[in-house]
Amino acid sequence: AVVGGEDGDVGRKPPGLLRDWIRDEVLAQQADILASGRSLGYGFEDDEDKKALYASPKEQQRDRDGSSAVSGAFTAQVVSLVVDLLVGRLNDALNDRAASQRWLGPRGRVFTSRFLYVLTWQLWREEAVRVRDAEARAAWERIFGDDPEHCARMAIESRTNARMSSLARSQAKVWARSHPIELQLAETALAVEFAEAYSEQPGANALWMLAEEAAPGVTPTMRAQAACWLKLNPEEAALARDERHRGFAAEFEAAFSKSPAETCFKILSGWASPQELLWAQHADHWRSFNMDTYSSAASQLQSGLAKEFEDARPANTAADAARIIELRALCELIPYPDCADEFMRAQLPSVASMSANAKERLWLGAHCWRVGHQGRVRQATQQLRTEMAASFSSQWAELLSQTEDFRKGSLQAALLDLQEVDRFVGLRLRLSRRFGWLVGYLAREQGELLGQLQALTLTDPADRVLHRVRPSQEAKEQKKREEAFLLSRGKLEAQLAQSLARTAQWQSYFGAPPPPVEPAKNTNTTNNSSGKNTNSAAKTAAKDSKEKGNKEGKGEAAVRQMKQLASKGKDKAKSGKDRKPKK
Repeated sequence: AVVGGEDGDVGRKPPGLLRDWIRDEVLAQQADILASGRSLGYGFEDDEDKKALYASPKEQQRDRDGSSAVSGAFTAQVVSLVVDLLVGRLNDALNDRAASQRWLGPRGRVFTSRFLYVLTWQLWREEAVRVRDAEARAAWERIFGDDPEHCARMAIESRTNARMSSLARSQAKVWARSHPIELQLAETALAVEFAEAYSEQPGANALWMLAEEAAPGVTPTMRAQAACWLKLNPEEAALARDERHRGFAAEFEAAFSKSPAETCFKILSGWASPQELLWAQHADHWRSFNMDTYSSAASQLQSGLAKEFEDARPANTAADAARIIELRALCELIPYPDCADEFMRAQLPSVASMSANAKERLWLGAHCWRVGHQGRVRQATQQLRTEMAASFSSQWAELLSQTEDFRKGSLQAALLDLQEVDRFVGLRLRLSRRFGWLVGYLAREQGELLGQLQALTLTDPADRVLHRVRPSQEAKEQKKREEAFLLSRGKLEAQLAQSLARTAQWQSYFGAPPPPVEPAKNTNTTNNSSGKNTNSAAKTAAKDSKEKGNKEGKGEAAVRQMKQLASKGKDKAKSGKDRKPKK
């Protein structure tokens, strides 16, 4: 059949109205769905409608239960119905057979019913999004009134207002797209208000207000004014931003005046201490303004430490590098300091006797040597982790045997019995020193499993669209990917649940471990608007050292109390033996 006819008969439908036919059918079907009290399933990201559109087959039961949003399967059925109606209408207009699925256009181009599916889906999405945007604009105007100026101000404020939900921000974007003139006028007015309020240093004040560490007294309106000023004054904003970054670089160089390049390289490489890692942002800005110095220092430091490490351990360099890196990371997760030192002394006796500076240099050398020999260190790390997993299994079984499955000498049982003397405090102290590294192993395992689960969510097939898959194989391929995803997630969740259960058993038997010592917080943020430093580094360091001493004092007091209870129990038992029986 020829669409439109060869001679342009009067009774035949022109080909340009095919899209209008599809739009009429789509609008009729969508009107029926909306009249029934259900939505089309094209809501915003945090809306339940969009989640229902990509629901799994098990969740499609909501369509039969009267859910508020239609699912993807129901929408596909409606689209198929629309295409069937279009095929019948097209064959009737062209006097073709009722089962015909192939037509010839007026310019000799052939199209099939598959093209109708594509066009119908496209128009369905366009009309559904149009309905969603109309509802969003109506909701925004219903909340903030009919005044366009006030609505535009609130739409601008939603960009920098963390109190607004993501749904409100999406509605603000939709309203702003349909009112560009009102939005431009509001941005100009906000920028003028900000320039009048901060005429001395507007750029520095704007950057300070929009920074993460800005004072809580900054209101969302002030943030919106600052953002508009920066948008309408790009040159002044760039100069103020450079000045702010130079201030950060100067603060970093003043804090690490002895070796700024070496410290910057350690921070950006992830090898620094927790206190130094707090200066990561400042280190990045220092590197931007001192790239040549940083590059030369990083190259010299890395090659020198790697050569020094290889000369010190020529026999098993890869194995020693992997062992030093892995054991140090594990010791940082052990909550008992005595146990961590004893564990390091047992695993690396030559390293445990070194000074703190020598240990730090050896650890940096292992990292630098790993950069040039990643394959060898990766193989040695896998072998070491296999050995540690076997050691963990054997020692955990031994711990269960000595404690009789955490029933003998449990701290929780002693607290419930309200005994005056805890006879098993010495046993728990010895066991925690011997098997304390198991807690660090479990903590590292849980962190790795959580990271794998978080990475796995990015490959969720429910949030992905299949490409280059035939329509007949689409459902089968989707089911296959979902089964593989659920199987991988189930394995990781089972391993995580087992690790968490073991940690809970440990804490119920030994009690909660002492809290880790928090590193000193870097609150040195420069307020360029006033030119003053908001916090003092000396006061911060003194406060953190005091907190550290208090925490260490609490831990030592707990151990001292446990020892006193044990000695008290021994004295009481001894006095009971020496006591003479009554006649």
